[in-house]
Amino acid sequence: MWVDLLDTKLPKAALSDTQLAALLRSWATLQPELSNLTEGDVWRALAIERVNGRRLQILQRLHGRANVLRVARERKELLRGQLQ
Repeated sequence: MWVDLLDTKLPKAALSDTQLAALLRSWATLQPELSNLTEGDVWRALAIERVNGRRLQILQRLHGRANVLRVARERKELLRGQLQ
């Protein structure tokens, strides 16, 4: 899966697949925890949702959150390279 290609660069995932699946039961369970998920967790949740739920709004929100976290990580990496 395409998420596997990113795993080497992503911060370590904090939650198990079972825990992520429990959060994905509904937007009401996911929304309060979304800002606490690591980038790796969000990409894995997106992969789980693509296979199991396929709810467009949740896919869009997970993708948006994943991109916010990715941009922040890449910017940090870029600036670290500039400062060294």
